[in-house]
Amino acid sequence: MADTATKVERTYNVPLRVEWLKAPRYRRAKKALIGLRQFIAKHMKSDDVSIGQYANEAIWANGIQCPPHHLKVSVLKQADGKVYVELFGKPIVTEKKEDKKKSLAEKLGMKKKNGKDDVKDAEVVSEIKNEEKEAVEVKAEEKTETTEEEAKPKKAKKAKEEIVEAEVKE
Repeated sequence: MADTATKVERTYNVPLRVEWLKAPRYRRAKKALIGLRQFIAKHMKSDDVSIGQYANEAIWANGIQCPPHHLKVSVLKQADGKVYVELFGKPIVTEKKEDKKKSLAEKLGMKKKNGKDDVKDAEVVSEIKNEEKEAVEVKAEEKTETTEEEAKPKKAKKAKEEIVEAEVKE
């Protein structure tokens, strides 16, 4: 019961034609996106609306002049008021690429000062990359060595088998 209070998930069939008919032909897909955003903001009672990749591609699929008349979407509203819209049947992504980049930077220990990366942190990142490259090279060398070592016993086994066969024939 507490989980439903934090997240609300609904499905809507949004009428886009009403909105994009108000715009000239060369702006219809843009107007359809604006209409979708307004519809969701009104029905979910939040101004913070994020339209997903698949919903955006569905509107733009036929070009700028011919967006779809209706669009069936799934909507997820979180407790903080953020609303995510995605095409029906597609997964709703609540984390953006920018957030992923920030978390990666935090993991590597990079800090920004006055909008620029700290030089020491950049050096640490380059050192980590160099270590990874060296590890890959070492693994490649180990693979070649093991294949040569494995090849030698196989040749020895074949030689032994030939000797045994020669003894059996005698």
